Amino acid sequence: MTAAQPAVSRTWLALATLCLVPLTLQAGDPQPPAPAATSQPSTQPVAPTTQPVDADGWTTTETGLKYKDLRRGDGPRPQQLDLLIVNYTGTLADGTVFDSTDVRGTPYRFRIGAQPSRVIAGWEESLLDMQAGGKRSLIIPPHLGYGLEGFPPSIPANAVLHYEIELLKIRPAPKMTQTRPEEVVSTPSGLRLVMMREGTGESPTDDSIVDINASVWRPDGLLMASTEERGDVATLLVSSIRQAAIREGIKAMKAGGKCKLLIPPLRPPTTQPADGEPPVGMIAEVELLKVSPRPPAPVMPTLPDDKYIQTPSGLKYHDLKIGEGETPKPSSHVRIHYTGWLADGTVFESSKVPGTPAEIPLDIAIDGWAEGILTMKVGGTRILICTPELGYGDGGRPGMVPPGATLIFEIELLRITRP
Repeated sequence: MTAAQPAVSRTWLALATLCLVPLTLQAGDPQPPAPAATSQPSTQPVAPTTQPVDADGWTTTETGLKYKDLRRGDGPRPQQLDLLIVNYTGTLADGTVFDSTDVRGTPYRFRIGAQPSRVIAGWEESLLDMQAGGKRSLIIPPHLGYGLEGFPPSIPANAVLHYEIELLKIRPAPKMTQTRPEEVVSTPSGLRLVMMREGTGESPTDDSIVDINASVWRPDGLLMASTEERGDVATLLVSSIRQAAIREGIKAMKAGGKCKLLIPPLRPPTTQPADGEPPVGMIAEVELLKVSPRPPAPVMPTLPDDKYIQTPSGLKYHDLKIGEGETPKPSSHVRIHYTGWLADGTVFESSKVPGTPAEIPLDIAIDGWAEGILTMKVGGTRILICTPELGYGDGGRPGMVPPGATLIFEIELLRITRP
C-alpha cells in the first residue's frame, strides 16, 4: 500500500473542488497515489539552501533532509503549483519497499505547493531544488515524513524514509484567461459565464456523457484543480455533477466549445464585493470535447441461491469469471469496474456509466467489498450480495442507498495498483 494520507478524493483528485466527479461507492474515496502530506504541522515548502556535501556525496539541509544527486537534470526547476511527473521508489531503513511507481506501472503526477499538500514535506523541499531530467536519492527524517504516527501498516511510527526519485517532466500550472466584463452573460440561477469559443457540435443534456478538460481557480486566482493532474480528460455523466450551476454551464455549451464559468458561492457571503458585482465562489474554464449518449443501465444478474457461496459474515458471492492474476492484500489499492443495484434492480451507481474505472483502497472500502475482493484474482468478475451490515447499514447513503438496504454488486478486478 502506498503511504497516502487518509483524505477524501476521487481518482487523482482532479476537479474534486469543482464537484464534477461523481461520488464513488466505497465508504471513503481513494487516496492520493503517492507519499501524502504528514499530519504534523507544516509550512510552505522552500527549496533547500546550499549545504556542504559529505564524503559520500550526501547533502544535509537545515531541516534535516539528506539528498544525493544520482543524475543532474538539465531542464527547468519547478515553480509553485507546477505539475510534476515523477517516478519513485520508497523504502524503509531495512530496505523494505513500501511504494513504487514500478509496481503501479505509471508515473505519479502531482501539483507542487498545492494546499493541502499532496506529498510529504521532504518531497516538497527536495523537488523544488531539482531540475527536470534529474534523479536523486533522499533520506527523509520522520518530521518531514509521517512523524510519530507513521502510516500503518506500511510505515511504522517515527520512520526514516528512503526514496529514489526521478523528475521526468514539469508542466506549468494553467493560467486563467482574462476576459472583459462586457463579455459576461448572466443566467436566472445566478451563474455568469463567458463563451470563449463557440462549439459546433451537440449540446449535452442531463443524460449525456461528456468528455471535458477543465481547470478551477479561487477568485483570487489560486489554482484549485485541473484535469491535467489526471493525465487524461474527465468523462462524466452530466446528471452526476453535484453543483447545479456547473451542470447548467456545461449544458449551455456545444461540443468543441470552451466556456468560463463564474460560479456563485455555495453560501451567501457576509459582505458584498466593493465593485458591486455578484460574488464569485470559484472560477472554472471548461472545454467540452465530446458529447455521447448515456449507455443503457446494466441489468442486475439473477442467479439461483445455490450458485452463491456464503461466508461466515453473511456475504454471498458467485464468480462469473475466475481471474488468473494476483490476489490483493488488505492494504492493496485496486482498479475495478463495478455496478451496484438495490434489491429491486435499481442501479444506484456504476463505473460503467460513464465508463471510467474506480481506484479503491481496500482498507477503507465497505466491509462487503473488502471481504469479497480479497479472494478475487486480477481478471476476475464476481457478484457480491452484501447484507446491510456489510454495506451502508442503518444510515444508508442519502440520495442513493436507503437505510438497511441489501446491495448487489458486480465487480471486475482490473488491476492491483498498489500492493
